[in-house]
Formats: sequence, structure tokens, C-alpha cells
Amino acid sequence: MPENATGPDPRTATCPTGYVALLRQVRCGSGLTYREISRRARETGKTLPPSTLANMLGRNTLPRAELVVTFLTACGTPPEQVASWVDVRRRIAEDGAAATATAAPARPSTVHPPSVAGRARVRRWRPALAIGTVALLAIVVLAWRGLDSELASAHDGRPPAGTAVRSPSPGAPAVPAPGYYLVRAAHSSLCLTERVGTDDRQLFQSDCARAFPPRALRPTGAGHRFETLHPEFGPGCMGVVAASRDVGGVVQDGFCGTGLAEEFRLEPVTTPASGFRIHAVHSGLCVGVVDGSTEDWAPVRQVACDLSTPGQIFTFDTAPAPSPAASGG
Repeated sequence: MPENATGPDPRTATCPTGYVALLRQVRCGSGLTYREISRRARETGKTLPPSTLANMLGRNTLPRAELVVTFLTACGTPPEQVASWVDVRRRIAEDGAAATATAAPARPSTVHPPSVAGRARVRRWRPALAIGTVALLAIVVLAWRGLDSELASAHDGRPPAGTAVRSPSPGAPAVPAPGYYLVRAAHSSLCLTERVGTDDRQLFQSDCARAFPPRALRPTGAGHRFETLHPEFGPGCMGVVAASRDVGGVVQDGFCGTGLAEEFRLEPVTTPASGFRIHAVHSGLCVGVVDGSTEDWAPVRQVACDLSTPGQIFTFDTAPAPSPAASGG
């Protein structure tokens, strides 16, 4: 970003999510990669590793003020504008603290012992209270059993009792067991991958021999998570950037723990090919290759689910777990 550029106005942010979204705009407007920003930070005597920067911009929580200053300075933001960013961050943090304090329950008032007449009324209520307590406990037990059944079914691939789901077609493939896989687009036979040497971690399809980084399938309460092990950025998860619910939302590998945008449901299908549709739990949309392209390095995005559109069915080829040396361990 040129020294005299203004960039996005931080005063338009009203919450942590909006604030971080504007920081991402600064990064995009600067034209700098994570590594270049890290290098420029070191030149000013500050430390901002690419992994820390990716974590800061990949979450929807307020980053520390010193990280914001280091990042903006490395991107070429003028000092007076950096000060404005810090002021807005403080205001959002204070608003959040005030909202939390307002939502806190009030302290109970002092309770005085009941009078003799009051104790008599209490005794008359005790049988009814006991019956009500037993009934409440019964409801809690039944609810807990239902929840336990729901959690168990979520982990063994069965839907919760009473859930209306579309039955898989006869002959549909079984959901893969947890483990490492090459995730292959059925229409092109190319695999999900990042570009080696870049730090935006967006997903494309390419020759499966170049699939990177190692990708593992893990069950969660809502479906499955695709975990990655990057030699530079460490453990991560596939997800939809900023938890977008829009068609065209960018799918990338980032840090784990940002919410349901990292959870996906696998739907077995047999037409137009045998495999799985990958539904983003938070949006209900599908993961797919843009325009059903068969070209090398075609981007992978969040798309409207449509079995008649190529590029939305994937297969899972078993892959070896990464060695400690390959993962930087």
C-alpha cells in the first residue's frame, strides 16, 4: 500500500468480525504476502511471523493492539491512521466489555426467614414441590438420553432419531473412516491442494501427485472436519473464509477453531458419479470446482448444490500419514 493511501476506514467497524474484515482489506490492498509483511516488520525491529499473521486475519476476534500496530505499519499505513485503528479497536473492546457486564445476572437480594404462617404455607407446598422435582428429573434424564443418542449417532455416521434426511442411493459409497486422504474431484480426477510457496492457502484442483499439504478427515459433532498439517503454518483446517454464506465464498486452509465454517457434511451419491457431495454445515452450500472446470489449478469455492453441475462430487483416496520430518516435527 502506498504511504499516502488511506485504505478502508476503521471507524466503519462496529464489532470484532467487521474490524478483522477491514484488516484483511488492508492486507489485500497492500499487495504484500504474509512473508513480505513479516520481513517488513522485522526491518522495523518488530516480530510478526507469517503464522501469527495468518492466525490474526483468519479469526473473527480482536487481535492484540500491538499486533495491529505492527501489521499496519508493515503495510505502509501512515502513523495517524494507525492511531485511528487503535482507537477503534479500544472502542469495540470496551463496547464488548460493557455488553458482557450488562448481561451479567443481578446479585440476589437478602432472603429473610419466613414467618410462622409462611412456614405453614411452605409445608403445604412441599408435597407438590417434591412431585414437581421428580417430574423435572425425569424430563432431564430423558432429554440427556436423547442428547447422548444424538451425539453418538453424529460420531458413527447415523442421523439423530427423528431427523428427516435423504436416504443414500442404493450402492452409494460408505462414509470414509477417519484418516489421511487425497480428496479427488470425480469429474476431473484432480485433487484438492494449495499452491506451494504461497501463504493465502486458497484451494484449487491439481494433479494428485502435487496435492499439498497432507489432509485428514476427522468426525465432529456436526459432520466432519478436514485437518491439514502445513510444514510452515502447522496444524490447520479447511473452511470457508469469514464463514461466508454466499455462493463464491473462498475455501481455504486456515487455523482451526473458527466455528462451523470448518465443519462439512458428506452426502453419498451415485449420480452423475459415485462419490460424495461436501456440504458446508454453516451455509448448506457445497464445495465445488468453479464452473465445473477440468483445468489444472481451477479454484475451489462454495457453490450452489446442483448434481447436474460437474465439479461437486469428490472421492477419497487413502493417503499415508505425514512423517515427522515432512511436517517439520
